[in-house]
Amino acid sequence: MWDLYYRIRYYVHDVWQGLKPHRLWLVVVIMVVISQLGMNAASGELKPVTELDWIDMFGEGATALFILVWLLIVLSIRSPGRVTTLFALGLLGIFISNFQDLIDELYQLSDGVVWDSWLESMPVGLLILTAALWFWRTEQHRIQSFMERRGVVSRISQEPTTWDSGLALPEYDAFIAKIDPNCDDQILMMVQLDNFHDVTYQRGRSESDQLANSFVELLLLHLRAQDMMCRYTPGCFVILLTQLDNVSVLRLQQSIGWLLASYCDRVYRDQYALSVSFGISNCGDSLSRESLTKETSEHWVERARQNLTPFNDASTHACEQLGC
Repeated sequence: MWDLYYRIRYYVHDVWQGLKPHRLWLVVVIMVVISQLGMNAASGELKPVTELDWIDMFGEGATALFILVWLLIVLSIRSPGRVTTLFALGLLGIFISNFQDLIDELYQLSDGVVWDSWLESMPVGLLILTAALWFWRTEQHRIQSFMERRGVVSRISQEPTTWDSGLALPEYDAFIAKIDPNCDDQILMMVQLDNFHDVTYQRGRSESDQLANSFVELLLLHLRAQDMMCRYTPGCFVILLTQLDNVSVLRLQQSIGWLLASYCDRVYRDQYALSVSFGISNCGDSLSRESLTKETSEHWVERARQNLTPFNDASTHACEQLGC
């Protein structure tokens, strides 16, 4: 008995914690209920008990109640944002229509009142809910795409470590093999977290692996399905980009740079002097196609390493490497 009590108490507390960021929506729901009751009371009078259709009241009341429960569930599991707002508006619109159906069973409105019919029949809530589902589909597609990129990779090293296996990256040889000798639109981008060794030295392997995990997560958010990333050294990664023009590569570099630099500044500002460097190597320039071997591919990676430049100066240096 007490176990059931504590479980219910825990679930209620969990739902309430999820609803706290959406307190405004709870106020809106209460105001809608009070407004609808007040408008109907002012425009008509209660029906005698003998005229009430209890079956209709039960069905319409249950429908309105469940829609309200759906609204609370959605708000309790989602953070504030555009999709959440659309879900809330759509469900609230449907709730208003069904709640008006219920109130019509209780009140006899004057003949000249037409707004009740508008509230019951307007499909605004359904239209907004449809839009919310569409944007939710797009949101889920992005999450699925990210998780697929996160899960297709395999470990580069088999030594025991706290490195998250779900974030493991392709082995170096497998990465090199992906460089196509007959493709002239491949670009190598090396991203290095400067002073990464300071984290390992001061806080240990566990802390540095945690930082590397976060680093990879942020990088994967910017990569497409056809892109490939390899862990070159601790705190340094090589990305193979295909079918991207030089301008797009520069924009990608700037986007990644600002994100990583902001992350390092906000999370580790008071602990380490962390910064980000970039190196670009154009795999299709100035090399004979006949001499393309594993050594040549490694030469491109080495050239990207030699071109490493602090993020503040990386765009200008990348332009020189790409011939912009």
